[in-house]
Amino acid sequence: MSRAPWWRLGMVLCLLGGGAAELPAAGLVAVQAEALDSGLVLVTNSGGAARIGRFGAAGRQLTLPRGAELDALVVLEGGWLAAGGVVAGGRRELLLVRERGGEVAELEPPAGTARLRGSAVPLVEDGELAGLAWLEGADPEALSVVAAERVGDGWGPAATVSRPETGSQVALAGTVLADGGWLLLWAGVDGEDDEITWCLRRGGGWTVPRRLNEENSVPDITPAVTAAGPGALASWSWFDGSDYRLRAARFDGRVWRTDPAFGERGSLFPGYLRDEAERWLLYQTVEPASWTVLAFDAAGRALRRAVAATYRDARPVLQPADYGRVLFLWPAAGEAAPERAEATWEPLP
Repeated sequence: MSRAPWWRLGMVLCLLGGGAAELPAAGLVAVQAEALDSGLVLVTNSGGAARIGRFGAAGRQLTLPRGAELDALVVLEGGWLAAGGVVAGGRRELLLVRERGGEVAELEPPAGTARLRGSAVPLVEDGELAGLAWLEGADPEALSVVAAERVGDGWGPAATVSRPETGSQVALAGTVLADGGWLLLWAGVDGEDDEITWCLRRGGGWTVPRRLNEENSVPDITPAVTAAGPGALASWSWFDGSDYRLRAARFDGRVWRTDPAFGERGSLFPGYLRDEAERWLLYQTVEPASWTVLAFDAAGRALRRAVAATYRDARPVLQPADYGRVLFLWPAAGEAAPERAEATWEPLP
């Protein structure tokens, strides 16, 4: 028998027709599903309202409880899953909302009693929710990496993947490989600075957490990862002594190969989108002020790039366009058209 949640979501859901759902303008944030061809986007605001659907079209409007946020979105067979957290009674608990067959409901998270649970990473295999990874602990400076397998309509036992030793563990990211393995990356303090750490689950067991990048004395932060071919591509921001640049690495299913640093001054917040043929890496730069997207093939070879010159800090949604172009879109309040910038793909040598 499943346990009763320690709080009730009390979510208001309505399917809207006609124009886009009304969302107040304050603090609009867009989260795009990694599956680029799905066109699925979640738009939330600081007041607890949310809208999910194809960008700029009618969708479902969600009114979340105070202290709740949704910051991850994945496409599932016949629906989607949004993940985040909710703060209540001095605790932060995982929040999962699922749509299946047209019905939207709260999905009970894996059991746990930690005071802080968040940074949920849904793990999807063949269109089904295979598991969930997250961070938990009693103190934000001492969080463990934890994961649980989805078993039927419930969850298997939670497994501690990595305990904090010399400092915080943050910025959890993950993907499911072609062979069904679960690959997790995060930034962890090694006693001196942040380093990118990784761990792999195959056959029900986890490898020992290991550093991905070479040992250095500067921060490596905010990793992103996506499955590609038999392995994966990863990227993160690395401090070069003056500015943050990007690093990238390719995983062949066994070992990592790290590429040289790239990106303009202040290259930050990498994140992947993908379709069957390509992987798109979106990131922000400070100088020049812009958002840039790089297109890679499944082997990790950079093919082309598109740049939107803008001072907007909010993360855009990407949309393919005709004639070798890509659209960068930012949400707007109510039925207003999204703000947009159009860029042309430039081939890379």
